[in-house]
Amino acid sequence: MIALTFPLIFGLMFGDVGHGLILLVGGLTFGKLIKKNQSIKNVCWILAACGVGAVVAGILYGEFFGMQLFAPLWFSPFNNVFMFLIFSLFVGIIQIMSGLVLEMINFFFTRNFADVVLTSVPKMVFYAGAVYLIAVYQLNFTAWFSGPILLVIAPFVFLVFAKPTFSALQRFSWSAVETQNEHNSLGQRLFESGDLITRLLSNTISYSRILALLMAHWALILVTYTVAGLMGTASFLGLILSGIIIVGGNVFVIALEGLIVFIHTLRLHFYEWFSKFYQGNGTEFKAFKQNFVYTEVILKGKQA
Repeated sequence: MIALTFPLIFGLMFGDVGHGLILLVGGLTFGKLIKKNQSIKNVCWILAACGVGAVVAGILYGEFFGMQLFAPLWFSPFNNVFMFLIFSLFVGIIQIMSGLVLEMINFFFTRNFADVVLTSVPKMVFYAGAVYLIAVYQLNFTAWFSGPILLVIAPFVFLVFAKPTFSALQRFSWSAVETQNEHNSLGQRLFESGDLITRLLSNTISYSRILALLMAHWALILVTYTVAGLMGTASFLGLILSGIIIVGGNVFVIALEGLIVFIHTLRLHFYEWFSKFYQGNGTEFKAFKQNFVYTEVILKGKQA
């Protein structure tokens, strides 16, 4: 899944056909030239994949080395910033919801059917209800409390109380310690559910960085061409200086903005997405190692 989503989100923040082709060709070339260091080769393949995402997004935006040389296949984000902001948040909603679905699949394969119904399902219903509430009613709180607010209140209450109640029904006898642990479980459930609200909100808003980094990419290119234009093209020297600034500026943007976009794409996956389903458990890998109980030393040669 990451092999698809990582280049896609990278491309949305780095959408430029020319810059994407440089990443693609550079990644494939260095990946072929490097023979021994497999880690560096893997990085080159990843950069090549990101280049493909940037080329596709550049075609959608109509961007080629920071200039619109052809009509956008989709639309230009710079001419409709608000629409692209909504699209960026929509990308986040889809990825976060997929993370919640993966959490449910994890519960299912570990045969934790109680958490499938009592944890994953109310989480997804709560998130879907919150998205619907904001998308349809925006911040019209009067409309919220006229009835639609139940779309988030009902699954939240179910999320808090359903699991502790289910655990209590499974017990046939109670002790003071068990009762105390049950109360702690309810309090922990309430705390986790409250934390879930803030995390879902902040994680969704975090995807607005897709727009922000795309604007930063465009702004750096604009500065490059503006400075190059100040050199003028009336003289031969001015033409050379302008070309050097354009080439150097594009190389700088590819290096700097490419690194920044790569880091933020990692964040969107490892923090906003992985935190919904990934757990750091399992069996630690240990390489095969042969243990010797004793060592027999045999000396060959002439004895003194």
